[in-house]
Formats: sequence, C-alpha cells, structure tokens
Amino acid sequence: MTRKRPLARGWHYIGIGIVLGLLCGLSQTEAQPVDAASVAPEAQDGLIRDASGKVSYIVELLPRAAEAYPRAFQPTTAFQPYLRGEVVNLVRAMQSQYGFDAVSATSWSSTTFTAYLTDQQVDALSRDRRVLAVLPDAPVHFSDSDSTAVWTDSVQTLAAPPNSLWSARVTQSAEMRPWGKQAINQTTTSSNGTAIVYVVDAGVGQHVDLNVVEWVNARDHTNDCGTRIGVTCTSTKMPKLVACYTHSTAVAGIIGAKSNGTGIIGIDPGVKIVSVSILDTTAYPNTPTSPCVYLPTGTGAVIESTRVLAALDWVKMDIAANNHTGKPSVVNLSVNWGDTTQWPASGISMVKTAIANIALASPGAFVVQSAGNQFGLACTYAYGPKSSSDGIMVVGAINNHGQPVVPLNGTFGFWRELDEASGFYAHEPGSNYGSTCVDTWAPGDTVFSTAGPANAQAGNTTYNTYAYGGGTSFAAPHVAGLAAYLIETRALTTASQVETNINTLLFALGSTDPAGGAVKIPTLNPLPGTVPHNTPYAEFVLATACIWPPYATGTRPPNCKALTLADPSSEPGVFTPAARNRSTLDLNGATNVWMAFDSYGLGSNQCTQEVVDALGQGTTLHTGTNYYNPAAPIGGNETALSHVCPSASIGVVF
Repeated sequence: MTRKRPLARGWHYIGIGIVLGLLCGLSQTEAQPVDAASVAPEAQDGLIRDASGKVSYIVELLPRAAEAYPRAFQPTTAFQPYLRGEVVNLVRAMQSQYGFDAVSATSWSSTTFTAYLTDQQVDALSRDRRVLAVLPDAPVHFSDSDSTAVWTDSVQTLAAPPNSLWSARVTQSAEMRPWGKQAINQTTTSSNGTAIVYVVDAGVGQHVDLNVVEWVNARDHTNDCGTRIGVTCTSTKMPKLVACYTHSTAVAGIIGAKSNGTGIIGIDPGVKIVSVSILDTTAYPNTPTSPCVYLPTGTGAVIESTRVLAALDWVKMDIAANNHTGKPSVVNLSVNWGDTTQWPASGISMVKTAIANIALASPGAFVVQSAGNQFGLACTYAYGPKSSSDGIMVVGAINNHGQPVVPLNGTFGFWRELDEASGFYAHEPGSNYGSTCVDTWAPGDTVFSTAGPANAQAGNTTYNTYAYGGGTSFAAPHVAGLAAYLIETRALTTASQVETNINTLLFALGSTDPAGGAVKIPTLNPLPGTVPHNTPYAEFVLATACIWPPYATGTRPPNCKALTLADPSSEPGVFTPAARNRSTLDLNGATNVWMAFDSYGLGSNQCTQEVVDALGQGTTLHTGTNYYNPAAPIGGNETALSHVCPSASIGVVF
C-alpha cells in the first residue's frame, strides 16, 4: 500500500485572502475544549499549531477499517450526530491507542479525522495499516484572489499573502512557472547551451537553480573564475565576485533558472550566465573575512559610470576573444542613470556609446536595459532615443493585469517585494514610460525569482531560496532570456537581427502607458483573441492617521499627511500603522480609519468600491477612480473591496 508521507515543510495555503480573526476547521476536542485564544496563529511555513506547538493534521483512513466497529455513539462537538457511528468509534479507538484528541471527523465524502499531533504521533499513524495519508491541515481564509489578472503564477508560494505580505525569502519545493514565464515564453524547458548572457550588475550569487559559468569583477580580474575559463572558484575568490545585495541573483533567475523540478523556471532555462560585477574591492572594502562585496555606503558614496564602462569594455573584449560561434551574445543591464550625483553627465554619454559599440560589433551582443523606476520619461534615465534595429532595447514594467506599473494613491507602485530585515530591493514609484525610448514592456511587478538574503548574500554560500521583487530591473531580464532563446534557435548573426526578430513577436495588450503609448510585450505565446489582454487593477490604502492622496480635493487639513513620491517617508506602513491591498490593519484601539482608493486601466471607471461588515452586509461607497473620504467610513471587522477590480481587498480587525 502506498502512503503519502507527512509534509513537515513547505505546505502551501489554499486560497489567498485576508485574515479577519477566523481560522476555519478549528473546533472543540472531545476530551477538552480548545480555547480559541490558546490556538497559535499559523506560522510562516503555513502550518496551523496549537498553543503547545503541535501541528494540525488531517488523517485519511481506509474506509473498510471501520466496518468492525459499532454504529452507536454519544455525539460531542468533535463528533457531530450526522457522522457514521462506526467511523467515530474507530477514531475513538485510535485516540486511546495513540494519545491524541480529535478535533473533528468526516465519514460520508471521505473517512478522516483532524487532530493536533506531535511528530511521534505523526510517524506512528503514518505506519498504521488503517491510515492512507497524514497531511497537514491548511488554513482557509476569505478569498480575495486576483481573479481578473491576465496571468497568475502556476503555484502558490509561502511568500505570498496572507503569510508575510510578499516580503519573505522562502524555499520552493514545487517548481513554479512564474506569471512572467507564462507571458513571454511558456513552453521552453531547456537551453541548448549555445548562447551566453552577461549579467552586468552587482554580482550574481551561487544558487542551485542557476547555471553561472563564470564570475568576473570588472575592475579587478585577479579573482575571475568559473568552468567557462577553467579556473576553480575558491573560498578566497568568491567573496570578491558576489554582491551582498541579491539583486543580480534575481535577475539571473528570471533569465535562466533551470527546469529541475523545484524552485522556478526561467525564460531560457539553464542558459549560460556570466556574472560581471560592477563593484570593486578597492573602492568598496572587502577584507579577507568579508563574505561579499558591498554596495557603496556613507556620505558621498557613488556607483560611478566608469564602473559600468569597465564592465561593458570587458564584455566587448570577451566576446571578440572567446565567442567563436558567430552568434551574438546578450547583455542584461538592469541599472539606470538617476540623480546626477550618482551618474555624472559626461559618464552617461560614454556609457551610451559603449552600449552602442557592443551592439554594433560583429557578432557583438544584443543589449537589454531597464527603463528605470522613477515614473518619468525613460529617455531621462535609460538609453535612447530608440531604434527598431540598433540591437538595443529599453524595457518598461507591466503587472499581471497587462498594465504599466504606476503609483496608486500617490504611493509607490513597486512595493510587493523582499524586505528581509529591512534590506529590501527598494520600493520605488513606478515604471518609466514614453514611446520615444521604451522599446517594449515586460513583466516587472511581483516577480518570484532566485534570491539570497536581501543585503547579506555570502559569496561562499550556495542558496536554494526565492523571493518576490519588482521594478524594471526585473522586466529587462524577461527580454534578455527571450533573446538568448532566439539566438539558440534561429540563424541570427547580429544584435540587430535579434531585435528585428523580437519586434516581430511584439503583441499589443490594448493598454496604454501614462503618456498614451501602446503597451506591447514580446511573446512566443500571444493570448487568444477571446481572452482579455489587459484588465483594470485597483488598490486600497488604510491608515490610522489622516492621509492626503494627490487627487484629494479641497484644502488639506493640517493633521493630514500628504502622500508624495518625492518623500520616501510617505509610504504607508512607514509613517503610520497602515495597510495596503491583501493586508490586514489592526486598529489597536483606534476609532477612525482613513481610506483611499485608486485604480488604473482603460476600464478603471467601472471599478466599484464597497465596504462589507462582519455579517457580510455590503455598502457601495463609490464608482470610479480616485476615491477618498476623510470621514473615515470603515470600522472594525469590515472589509474594503472592489468586485470588479478584485486586486484590491483589505481587512480591518480590532
């Protein structure tokens, strides 16, 4: 007989929802009542535990095992009168044998009981011939799943709400096809090994899901190593090549995470990655005991354009010296020039020239750059103006609604991402836009990818963890991975040909960017005509202090905090206890909750905003966009939602 073994780790939530103080499936045991206050909330691993730490399991029994037991029984809270008596008496016999107290049982659709069990009890029950399976119970929450999204991840993760509000770094036992993979290149399962992608970034970490064939520090090549050049990567070398910041590890995972049955699957799975770090150990000290290379810190510290120039220069040399296939390579550049103190103007023009030279070389490399996350015109922050055949593409970020990532309620558009010990990727306003410089769009919001610790990734550690991130930094590698796949499967000899081929794959989503430009993505699997290509999405923000979104009318009361993208402290959750979509706000004695609603998309004026009380009674507050009511219309144990735009839903509890 084949038995399912208990899952001690990695159990996933059934449904995505808001915790409103109710856990389904918990009731009174036969021996003694379980005080609801004594039941510990579910842990970050998704398991339900009682106050003593025992885990709730559902035990499936062989139906015929109950045949020998009598039908008469005395009902209790755990054993309801409608149950088959022989099943109840079987469970009671097992209670006496193994020393547990059943919480509930089933006997008609299935033969099961639920109980809080120790590891020893789980092991013993798993070996009992009457037991078919012992599986962890799963908390079921009120569902606010984003049913109108165009694409969704194939597997739920422990990092998704309601566990940790997108901020956790977790293992992933079941292989996920992220929504970006589905949008760009759904079916490819393996690279053929003929393309190389240079990730010009801070330095990719070691990860079980990545095929990094070479690590390079663009300013100090004494430690370069990898199988591609036949130099062993030692414990002395790796801390000089891998960044403490895990940004580049996530970028590499989007491009080419392996198809190996666990984790995620990238756009061109298993493609060869060359990590080119733009940090050096002289400017950013890395002593022999340091585990990684740090980003610049302290007053006046900058990432100079000369470092990117050095990286691009080495890439051009390496392609000329070592690429003998006659095929172009790919360069992913998920960095942008932002404020002028970080990227001197003279350096910007030189970086642009270096990018152009790599793309023009033969075979050269197709260059993909992120558009930037400042919610402004991309030409200010990235390569441009664009050309349809220069072998360079600047990429803006869409969400899984097929819409550009924009700030809603005046708060940052990119916010659902890794925030491990506050070493987050960095919440930022929204995707840059504008058809003059943005060549294409790609998935860049709430992207699940390979990750080490947020800002403490060690060079000598091989990781098996994953996390969510957002930004045009994550949009660009979707296009880089697609380019690598095209290079491997088509007769392409120049970067210009790569771009031309990608342009033939552009698929209009029907949505527009804030400047009115058409949003298109490059895809090998365009959506059927009958399937929506874009849908509106919405967001609620609740706070226990008065907030003032940009669209609020009238004069701002002196006690209201103005939300402004120029002020990072305006992010809800930083300046006051607050909640955003798919979150729960604890009032902590507050009597007023301020609420703002905003949405984006061509059909956004159809979004209705409602409040539902604890008894399920709903009140429609507003139809349209940009809703704000300083009269605080929401109270304890109520839920704010939009049936038309279910991407927005939020709960409030006492």
